[in-house]
Amino acid sequence: MHHRSDKLIQIELVSLLLAIVIGTIALFKGIFVMIIIALFLIFCSILSNALLLWYTFHYIDAYKQIARAICLFFLICWLVFYL
Repeated sequence: MHHRSDKLIQIELVSLLLAIVIGTIALFKGIFVMIIIALFLIFCSILSNALLLWYTFHYIDAYKQIARAICLFFLICWLVFYL
């Protein structure tokens, strides 16, 4: 029997692994779009971790992760629109 939050854990792990792979390729190739995609996948991973913490009643840690996700989202937006 699966736990109800398995989807959040799977989203977190898959997005983090894809971010590592895409970030490594972008580091060697120097492709700016792939760096943005890797940062967006890290954003998705942090956000799913925040939702998982919220679901398990760890509200303080969930707020911290949401704040980190919002800061990373603003960084991504700044990189896309100003560079």
